[in-house]
Amino acid sequence: MYRVVYSGYCIDILNAIQRHVTSLGTDFQYQLYEVQDNSYGVFDEKKRRWTGLVGDVVSGKADMAVAGMIRNYERESVVDFAASFMDYGVGILVRKPSRTTSAFGFLEPFTVQVWLCISIAAFVVGVSMFILSRLSSLAEDRQAHCNRLHFNFHNSIWFTLASLMQQGCDVTPKTISGRIIGTFWWFFTLIIIATYTANLAAFLTVTRMDSPIEGLSDLATQQKIVYGTVRDSSLEQFFMKQADVDPLYKQIWTQMDSSRPQSMVDSVLDGYRRVIQGNYAFMWDYPVLMYQMKRHCELTTVGKPFNRKNYAFALPKNAIYLESITLSILALEEAGELAKLRQKWFDAESLCPEEDSSSSTPSSDTPNTARGLRMQNVAGVFYILIMGAALSVLTSLLEITWHKCQQLPKIAKTNSGTIFSSGV
Repeated sequence: MYRVVYSGYCIDILNAIQRHVTSLGTDFQYQLYEVQDNSYGVFDEKKRRWTGLVGDVVSGKADMAVAGMIRNYERESVVDFAASFMDYGVGILVRKPSRTTSAFGFLEPFTVQVWLCISIAAFVVGVSMFILSRLSSLAEDRQAHCNRLHFNFHNSIWFTLASLMQQGCDVTPKTISGRIIGTFWWFFTLIIIATYTANLAAFLTVTRMDSPIEGLSDLATQQKIVYGTVRDSSLEQFFMKQADVDPLYKQIWTQMDSSRPQSMVDSVLDGYRRVIQGNYAFMWDYPVLMYQMKRHCELTTVGKPFNRKNYAFALPKNAIYLESITLSILALEEAGELAKLRQKWFDAESLCPEEDSSSSTPSSDTPNTARGLRMQNVAGVFYILIMGAALSVLTSLLEITWHKCQQLPKIAKTNSGTIFSSGV
């Protein structure tokens, strides 16, 4: 014969209430059991009775429902609630999206359009400097003429590229017009490089997590991911009632109701399993989802909590011990005991190595998490270097081949002259 031992936030609160009531001279003993249907309780229209925890309290089978009971109008009409011990909100639990790391992340600070405009600007400025050097009024001057010969088209493009890379160049414009456009080009490159450098570190050290869902509205506008909550729960009743007053909730409830039974689960644990399997979003109590997220590293929450209410223990109507329970909870709150218990269960250190245990903010609120640079973050730079080296070798081979082809006629002419002279 074994004895079931319960643990958790509500159990710790119950034990704290027992100690406080006992210290006041009142005997407080309790015995825990689990309800048969394992539900919090909703009103069954067919059987005309309450189910779950609420049903046991209403029928007198239980003296108090020790759980994260949500206070709402329907429940408040049949049971009494003690003082609330924790705020409540509904969260959306999904499987963590895959992390994407680009080998060419160093290009991400600018869009393709910006890179294209910078390339066109460099080419246009280079061509403009070449033309201005040719059209300069000093072209007839000998020194200017010499500079014009050296500042040809190739050197003009090389000057703009060297300036863009913040490197020096052997050939610089000597004409006033060339120096004017060169000065403005330097200013342009100064701003571009400063902007690029300021954003480069963030793009290289941030690992992007591509999530198709960022909140409740995204759920309603997509068809790929099935979403739902626990069947016959107060949250299901909330969506059903809100569908009559809010278009967003109407769209959500319509999709959940039309995709039964795939959208609803029988228990919270079934909801976790469905999320881990993928393509399912489970909506449930935000504090509970936060706790599970720190225990299962493949899970995360998205969006901000909605339908904010609070938790409280449920007792029978006009129970004589309601005041004692309520005063004990208020005393524990003022003494900081409830805050310590919340920190123990909900702010505990995460088992996930990539999560910051000191923060209560879900990773979904910060979908891009900063990390140290890895090889895949900077691999693109090495690819560019290898491409440059290969292009350089190929160009060198082409230059050698070209020069040899240019020298063949001269060699042939020289050989023919030598043979002719020998013949004479």
